[in-house]
Amino acid sequence: MKVVVYDTFGGIDVLKIENIALSAPGPTEVQVEPFAVSVNPIDGKIRRGELKLMSGGRFPKRTGQDFSGVIRAVGSKVTRWKVGDEVYGCARGMKDGALGEAVNVPQDFVSARPRSVSHATAASLPMVALAAFQSFDRVAKISESSSVLVNGCTGGFGLIALQLAHKAGASTTGVCGADGLALAQEYGADTVIDYRSNNVATSPERFDVILELSGQLPFNSAHSLLKDRGAYIDVSPSPGSIIGNTLANPFRRRTHKLLLSKARANDLATIASYIDQGSLQPPPITTFEFEDFAKAYSAAEAGGVIGKIVVQVRPES
Repeated sequence: MKVVVYDTFGGIDVLKIENIALSAPGPTEVQVEPFAVSVNPIDGKIRRGELKLMSGGRFPKRTGQDFSGVIRAVGSKVTRWKVGDEVYGCARGMKDGALGEAVNVPQDFVSARPRSVSHATAASLPMVALAAFQSFDRVAKISESSSVLVNGCTGGFGLIALQLAHKAGASTTGVCGADGLALAQEYGADTVIDYRSNNVATSPERFDVILELSGQLPFNSAHSLLKDRGAYIDVSPSPGSIIGNTLANPFRRRTHKLLLSKARANDLATIASYIDQGSLQPPPITTFEFEDFAKAYSAAEAGGVIGKIVVQVRPES
């Protein structure tokens, strides 16, 4: 079975295709043959060793977190799924990857895929859609009275977040480059700001929730943009940030909240229903063939990606 692996922390050049033998799925696992796997920023962070405290130092490691495919084997205690079911979902967090011809995942990490879109489009959704959904449903609940700023709004995460905020009735402001302004409006932003010509940190507006996706607006800069009792959502917290802000938040009037999104079958099912009902539009995707996986990661890590990058592992029938 061909999979993309790496034997040491490093840049894109450490990634390679190898043939490995994949064990049978565990009792509560399913084995999925991906049609497509998407690329996410966390892939590079894990590969470069930035998250080694959570990912561990054992090699070889696989890469690629979310996928869409078909189940080819099920564990002895799996009752929800059968061979041939088409699903989408996530690999086992920091410990495994899906970019290859098959992957074993916990049965609760997958859901029936949205049938109104291709596998490639479905593969673009789990990580970013789960993160956006859980940001607004659990980390900082929003309502029709909320004002939301999405800083870095034209990646896959941002485009889903804009729509979910709009769906909740919140007023939404998106920050992106000039080439993404029209797309941000199409996906639900009431107001758009071109970061190249306007410094959002000096905006006179105040927000109930700031979702920081760009890596360019730290909490100490965003603090003054928050309303009293407002929440700043940190989507890439470091271990130190997790500890420090958990201790500090009870004493703050404007909180620095941490997103630690999880693969949840029920959330994935809700997202799929939104897609199939037409109330949530997937992000635009750029696809690469499996053999061109390095080009996919290079494009993603160069920055400025609008939507999502997806690796097509095998053709869709």
